Amino acid sequence: PRGGGAYIVSKTNLGENAGLIAGGSLLVDYILTVAVSVSAGTDAITSAFPSLHEHNVLIASLFVILITILNLRG
Repeated sequence: PRGGGAYIVSKTNLGENAGLIAGGSLLVDYILTVAVSVSAGTDAITSAFPSLHEHNVLIASLFVILITILNLRG
C-alpha cells in the first residue's frame, strides 16, 4: 500500500530530478505503446479492406482520438 510508482520511488531514493526522468520515461512509453498499437490495428483493418488503404492516417487519427476520449472518461 505504501509502495508507489516509478516517480515516487525514484524521487524518494534518488532525488527530484531522477523522479522527473522516471515520470517522463513512463509518459514516452505510454505514447509509444499507443502509437504502435494504433498502427498495427490500422494496418490490420486496411489489409482486410484494401480500399481503405489510402485513409490510413485518418483511421489511425480517429483511433487515437477514441482512445484518448475513453481514457479521459475512465
